[in-house]
Amino acid sequence: MHNNHTIEEILVTLQTDQLISDEEYKDIKNGILFTQLFFSILGVITNSINIRVFLQQGVTTSSTNIAFMGLSIFDFFNCFLIIPLQACSLVDIIWNWRQGYICEHYNLYTMTMHTAFYYSSIWTTVYLSLEKSLCVLIPLKIKLILTPKVTFRFLIAHGYSYSAASRIIFLASTRISWYVDPETT
Repeated sequence: MHNNHTIEEILVTLQTDQLISDEEYKDIKNGILFTQLFFSILGVITNSINIRVFLQQGVTTSSTNIAFMGLSIFDFFNCFLIIPLQACSLVDIIWNWRQGYICEHYNLYTMTMHTAFYYSSIWTTVYLSLEKSLCVLIPLKIKLILTPKVTFRFLIAHGYSYSAASRIIFLASTRISWYVDPETT
């Protein structure tokens, strides 16, 4: 037996068949948002503790401490900038707030800076990996090559300046416009 289904029949079947119901999708989405919100709040708390410890110990003692302090700052802002978006989305989903456009506008502007801090975290992690690799390859000369001054310049150049400058182009070219929803305003 050979089934000769047309493309239209297959597309109609794919559009009508659902893998999960709408209620299950909503439950999964809520679970993901709650989990993200929990870990973001936890990230803000733990990174603020890390920053405080690094400040009490003295950041400039070694290049590794400077890099870890920069990583803590980047991760703190990563977590901090995403909390209001997650909270806004949860309020919108749970209580049918119907102010989704506020979440979208918040997302438009803060997520660009979140992305900049995200890339800064990546570059700092690459720098720490490179530093540890060089410690294994040339253990006696690494203190002369990667000084605290070099690490600080790297964090400023790649961490703050490059990542922020790549996002400022987007922010400068995006204009704010008022959004009117007749059902809610």
